[in-house]
Amino acid sequence: MVPEHGVEPEHTKALIQLQNLEDIRALPALYCHLICNKDVDGVMALFGADGTMTISGDMREGLEGTVYAGESLRKMMSEGLDDIRPWPFIQNHTITLTSDVTATGLLHATFRLGSRGYKVTHLGLYEDEYVKVNGKWTFKNRKLTSTPVAE
Repeated sequence: MVPEHGVEPEHTKALIQLQNLEDIRALPALYCHLICNKDVDGVMALFGADGTMTISGDMREGLEGTVYAGESLRKMMSEGLDDIRPWPFIQNHTITLTSDVTATGLLHATFRLGSRGYKVTHLGLYEDEYVKVNGKWTFKNRKLTSTPVAE
């Protein structure tokens, strides 16, 4: 028997999962675009109310091992974007849906810094936790580990 709308229930679930994956995949790409455009408000909107970012590496002095949330995240973004002018390039995004409203992801990154002539200066790994709130996927936590590239 075909359901009323012509889609089997298992297909409906698969379509919802595919839409969730696509929405999550778009989140880090939009983050990179906003970072390049120094749009701090836009970046902040991608984090949930309790969203955090953890920095590990030496991309900018004083960031090592710090967890940022709320206004401290906004301040770090504002100062960092003006100071080092990062251009992140992401690839190899893997996503694991852990429930209908939570997921994790890994992304590899290459960073070019405007403060250093837009040369490739760091390689990085984002370890993300995502949460869906009111139908919108956001970052619950972003952990960035970066390693400098030898000059």
